[in-house]
Amino acid sequence: MALFAGALGVAMPVAADWSARRVYDPFSGQSPCVAETDFVSLHDGYQDTRLRLRVGQQSVAIVTESNIDGSKPGAGIAVDDQSLIPFDEINLEQTAVFHKQAATLIEQFKLGREASVRLHFWPTWAPKGLKTITISLIGFTRAYTQLPNCS
Repeated sequence: MALFAGALGVAMPVAADWSARRVYDPFSGQSPCVAETDFVSLHDGYQDTRLRLRVGQQSVAIVTESNIDGSKPGAGIAVDDQSLIPFDEINLEQTAVFHKQAATLIEQFKLGREASVRLHFWPTWAPKGLKTITISLIGFTRAYTQLPNCS
């Protein structure tokens, strides 16, 4: 689920189905099993882009189709009312990766209802501010329990 404003102006998560699947990793040359959401749409300040969460056994990633700006504060993931966890690195300009606190995030995903994803985009363009989308965690645990041996 990604966040949208409901009829009463209250932010609501929008559905994003979780599934386990093998995904090619260009850094390792392997295709590990990961739990990931379908793509959801987010306006990056210039255009609509697609975003998904991808969770492996030792990492969490935010995968987008827009370039991520890692130079500004406030970006990362916050589960429910937990503190924001910032990402550790950006791979290939469009993937924010969490290694150091991946285990913490994974446990929060298992127990949580929704993950608030916060990113800045387009580091070489005029800033358009922090963009936020909230994704439902319903179905995460079911998908994650299929790791590492999904088909």
